[in-house]
Formats: sequence, C-alpha cells, structure tokens
Amino acid sequence: MTTTANSKTIIMGVSDAILTKAPRFFGSPKSILTELFQNAYRAGAENILITWDPATRILEFKDDGRGCDPEDLVVVGDSSWDESSPAIDPAGIGVFSILRPEYCEQVTYRSKDWEMTISPKNLESAQTEAVYIEENIVGMTITIRLTPKADFAKEHFVQQARGRYPMNVTWQEIPKEGVTVKSEEILDVAHWTTLKIEDVGKLEVGKRTSFSSTQHFAVWQHAVINSSALRDALLNASQKHSSLANRIFQQINCVLDIDPASGIRPKLPDRDDVIEDAHMDAAAEKIVTNVMEYLLKPLHPELWPDRVNGYSYPRLESDLEPVSKVLFTDVPEEAVIRKVVGGGWGLQTEVLTHFGYKLICWDELTSYSYSTVQDDGMTIEIEWDCLRHYVRNTPVMVLGNEVLAQSLCSQGVYAEVNTQERKNKPDKVRVTGKVHKPNSMVAFAKKVTVNGTPVKWLLNNDYDFRKKGPLVITSLSPVEFYKSVKAGDPDSNLWVSMAVWLLYREGETYEYAELGEAEYVLHTSEIAEGLCQDALAVGAPELLGTAQTKGAYENALRNLHQAARFINEAKNIFGRIEQLEEQYDVSANVQRLAKSINSLTNKMGKTVKGMSEKLDTFANNSPDLIS
Repeated sequence: MTTTANSKTIIMGVSDAILTKAPRFFGSPKSILTELFQNAYRAGAENILITWDPATRILEFKDDGRGCDPEDLVVVGDSSWDESSPAIDPAGIGVFSILRPEYCEQVTYRSKDWEMTISPKNLESAQTEAVYIEENIVGMTITIRLTPKADFAKEHFVQQARGRYPMNVTWQEIPKEGVTVKSEEILDVAHWTTLKIEDVGKLEVGKRTSFSSTQHFAVWQHAVINSSALRDALLNASQKHSSLANRIFQQINCVLDIDPASGIRPKLPDRDDVIEDAHMDAAAEKIVTNVMEYLLKPLHPELWPDRVNGYSYPRLESDLEPVSKVLFTDVPEEAVIRKVVGGGWGLQTEVLTHFGYKLICWDELTSYSYSTVQDDGMTIEIEWDCLRHYVRNTPVMVLGNEVLAQSLCSQGVYAEVNTQERKNKPDKVRVTGKVHKPNSMVAFAKKVTVNGTPVKWLLNNDYDFRKKGPLVITSLSPVEFYKSVKAGDPDSNLWVSMAVWLLYREGETYEYAELGEAEYVLHTSEIAEGLCQDALAVGAPELLGTAQTKGAYENALRNLHQAARFINEAKNIFGRIEQLEEQYDVSANVQRLAKSINSLTNKMGKTVKGMSEKLDTFANNSPDLIS
C-alpha cells in the first residue's frame, strides 16, 4: 500500500438528531430525581422542597440555590456552572433526562425573572421560548407534569435519589403535611469502621440488609451509586491478594466516598455507575490492602497452638481448642475482625489457612447414624460425624487414596489425599506375617507400615466384596482384637464401625441389614460376632465351633423372645373371652405353647451363658500372640 502527501482535515460534529435521542441516554425514570438533586447541589442550594399532587400529577422541585439563565439549560454538553459551583466534572446534559415522553408531558422552569416550558416535542424543533416575568424568583422551581406511567413520585424513591447531599430536603404529598427526608443509611445492619485511604477516599465498612452479600456503594459528589464496577474491582483485587481477602469482601459491604484525586469518575450521562478502568483497579488494590492490614493487625497467630479444632462448637469431645476460642486470643472485644469473622460463614477457618494451617478432615468412625431413604426403592443411608483439625508445624503424610488416609487419621497419624502428588510415587504398604482364614473380615499381621510409619491397623484398600477378602488388617494379636471387639457396644465399637464404613463404601451393608415394615435395621451385633469368630479362627480354632454355636443360639433366642411376646399377647386375648364354644377353644394349647417357649428360652439362655464363660476364659488366659 502506498500513501501520498495529499490530505484533508475532517471536522467532527454532533448531529442535530442528538436532541431527540438525549432523553434515552438515561436508563431509568429514577434518574430524573437524581438529576434534579445534582442540579440543586451544583447551584449551591441548602434547602429543597418537593411537592407531589396525585390529583393533577404535578411534581414540583423547588430549591434556594443561585438559579441560572434559560440558555444554560438547553445546550447539550454545556453545564454553564461557574467556578463557585462545587460540581466536579458536570456533564451538561441532565436537563434532558426529564423529557422522556413516556414519563413526562411537559416541564416548566422558573428562576430569577423568567420561566420556560419544554415538552418532548420541543426536542424535534430544537426551539423553545423563555418568558420574562415581573417576579424575582429565588433559586429554581421545576414543575413537571407526569404521565400515568410515571411511578417514581414516592418518598422512598426521593430518599434514594437525595443521596448524601448536604441539603435540607422536605417531601410533601398533597394533602398530607411535609416530612423531612434524611439520607438513607446504607450500612443499616452495622457500620464497623471508616478508613481514610490516601488518594482513594473514605471507606466505610459494615453490613447492609440485602439479598446480595457483595453489594458495594460509591459516593460521587454526594450521590450514592450501587456500583457493580466497584464490586467487581474489589472482588478481583481481593482474589489477587489472598483467598481470605476474597472471602471477606464477599461477606462485607463497603461504601467508598470517592476522592477526585483517585481518578475515578462516574459514567456519563446518567452516572448510574463509575467507570471500570485503571484508576478503579488501582483504587481497589489500595482498598483491599488497607482493609486487610486493618482487620488482621489485632490477631496474634504466634500465640495459637499448632493443632486447632475446626469447629467453633464441636459436637464430639476433643482435647483441641475450638477455632472460635483460638482466633481471638488477646484480641480486644471492640476489634472489627471479631465482627467480620463472626458474621461470615467459614471465615474463622479461612483465617487459620491464611496463617499457614492445613485442614485435615476424616470421618469419626465410631460416631455415625443410619436411616432408610425411599426413592426408587428402600436404601440405607449412613452419615458419619466429621472431624476437622487445622494443623501447622505438624507432620502430615501425603497419600494417594482415601481409605489409607481414613485409616491413619483414625489412629492419630495425620494424613491427606493428593493423588496428583502420589501419581508417580505409589504408597508403600508393608504387611509382614499376615494370617487370616478364607472369607474372614479381619487379617492379623506381625507388623503393618505405611510409607515406613508403623500403624496398628488398616482398612483394606484392596477389599473386594466378590472375593470376600478381609475388611481390616491389624497388628494386634487375636486375643487383643477379640477383647477390643467385646469391650463395647457394637453400635459404637471401633472395629465394627470400620467394617460398616468400608462395607457402606462398597455398597455391601445390606448383607448385615434387615428390611422391616418401614426401614432397615442394621445388625451390628452380627458384624461384631463375625469379627470375634475370625479372631478365634486364628487364635483359638478349637473354640470356633463354640463361638459359631453361640452365635446361632443368640440369633435363635432373639426370634424366640419375639415369638414369646406374640404368644403371650394371644394368651391374653383368649383370657378376655368370657364364654368360648368348646370346639373353638384353643386357649389351653396356647398356654402350653407359651410355657414351652419360656422353658426353651431359659434353657438356651443358660447354654449361651456357659459358652460365653468358656470364650471369656480364652480372652483372659491366652497369650497375646498369633498362633
């Protein structure tokens, strides 16, 4: 491509059609009220009276400012405010916000010695007339005849539009008496603090009643703006700063009274937000830095223990201090960080993470509950209580799977799962001298280590319900294991709970559950009995038959007790019949049957007791060695 030295100057211009389009620059009817307040402020007004007559649909806005000449109102882009005006960066287009034909039929301006009426039709001809009058009007009176569609002539809309202008504002809806309209309290739930940030402005921090927790407000020349630009800039800056900062700025509300030196400016013409640019981004970074330094300064992480309970109000007993107590060690009651953290879900533990703590969480095996859920069919739902420990300066083993991590954490060895880190470095599980019988739930070993660390037991990560391999591998002797299973209630026994945890993970809990009329019953006692029999099979095989017989008798006894209850109910029913025909009288048979069941129950109970004593002798006298 070639160029020549020939050129010409192009003159920029504005089409005459801009006048008819100017009212559409303003997005909402509420901007009419906003512009009226801004013009009064720029005129130096101290008092404003707003009257609304619903009968005539006349809205009148009267201020005591300096007023202006008619020419000053009708030139697009020329604000005509002199140097004494407090306005910064006026746009000179606000008068056209009123002339939306769907909201305004006509507007009349009166100031000094003139008045002028404009309607949307005047925009097409680009002409209007000013009439000089004999009065000397103080300030400016603006009279607007609204269309039936205009619904913004209400006190709460006036309050929103008045912002924080340093003026006395009175609202009167005829025929009611006038009321003073005060500035809306933006942080109406709590105003915690105000920070002065150099070359940015004054920042108020607190909480506001809102459906959105991330609302932030900008104040430009006393006009309040619910600013999505400020919100986005703060969230972006907080994300760059830290995860904690990002969470905090999602929980708090801020009001920034903008210092013009910041370079932040509102969007023109309707000023419904501030401009998203480098000035806004730089200010947001300063805000986040200042707020985080202010909030975190009262904290004393050097006094915190290296292990903290992640729950503020732990349901399970623990020897660790709860996070709610740890965080505020030696922190004054009036410190804002207390209020911020107290009002934001999850912020307490996020503070711990910010100061180098790592979260280790696992299921508390002995604390769970199960229920029956009916969806496409009856299913068992089991929920374990979760333990959450935050640790620093504490060894944490990195593992490649959840089953190993659950096993180690449950016996006091902190572990976390990171499959990516362990991808090329598989976990080293060493089991020495493993002994178990076919189809048993537990295997015994001389020694068990995970990545070189000795442990007392492991859930079997290679468990396959189809092969019926062991659920648990332990370095305890059969006798120790037998005693441990027998020591507690099956519903809260560690070994039973481990079996339930892994069976549920594999979808095999139904083997030990029975579906009643409305829900499943999980027979943990059967699991406990099976574990004890597995211990006997290795440690005392000569007693295995006794244990199996005892288990069968105990199951039979449960059924007999249930049968006895039904037979006794039948006996009572027959006993209430006064005269029963002989051919239908079976009460004697029922009584004999009830007596027989009771006799059999007592006999079997004594037998079970004798077998239990025999097995207890094994547990008390046997050496703690694998046979």
